[in-house]
Amino acid sequence: LVHAVIAGCPDAWERFVGAYGDPIYAICVSLVGNALADELFAAYFGQLRHGDFRALKGYQSGRGLLKTYLVCDAHSYCMKRALADYLHRPDVVEAVWHQLEAYYKPSLLRTIEGLLQRADHADLAADDFYQQFLIHLMEDNCGRLRKFSGEGSFRAWLRQVATNFVVDRLRQAPARAVISIQGEQAG
Repeated sequence: LVHAVIAGCPDAWERFVGAYGDPIYAICVSLVGNALADELFAAYFGQLRHGDFRALKGYQSGRGLLKTYLVCDAHSYCMKRALADYLHRPDVVEAVWHQLEAYYKPSLLRTIEGLLQRADHADLAADDFYQQFLIHLMEDNCGRLRKFSGEGSFRAWLRQVATNFVVDRLRQAPARAVISIQGEQAG
């Protein structure tokens, strides 16, 4: 089906959209709500078609299901569009917050926990850093979120931003006091 779509077969394109449209539409609804989902859905499939099927050409059948590949590609594209075009709407900001919580929290918590352990700060609460990180992303009218360029996966970009955030916070923290307890020496 992918080869037929890339070759330009109109019937293949219709079958392709029919076969993979539902999960991609669900992503659009979850990101921007029902009112804007049709526009975002059309934009994703439009960029696939008008981008000379660049995203489809990157799919390798031996590396996973096409549906999984498309859902990941659509999610990154839709996040970029939502962040660039729709964050001025309060309902979309709330939907983006929920997306961050639903899709990215486990990955971000693992990243933060790993950083805290490597920095010998395992006693600090990763969840506190996570919440501070989300607020950091949403500050200044979501300015940091808008910096996602759409290149690569949104998850990888988000993990890198979280890494930078945690490292910066740890650098800003006052140095830990080292307490040395020396026993009395027998003499």
